[in-house]
Amino acid sequence: MGGVSGPHPPQFKGKNMELKNNIEALAYGMYLAVAAPSDEQSAKAQTVCQELMACMTEDEIKQAYANAEAMLQTDAA
Repeated sequence: MGGVSGPHPPQFKGKNMELKNNIEALAYGMYLAVAAPSDEQSAKAQTVCQELMACMTEDEIKQAYANAEAMLQTDAA
């Protein structure tokens, strides 16, 4: 896997986001699952997260969790 980005969500580039690896994708999915404006959107993000976690190592998941937590703390500040 490539390097891990900082704690901020990736920037939008048009309609598509550029996520560099599964750790970034999972971190942003976790962030969206918590920050989503509706329960339906949160549920969709959770489903994607579960699918991603199925092909990731425990260490990758822990890193994604830490990144998502940092994103949420940044939002709360």
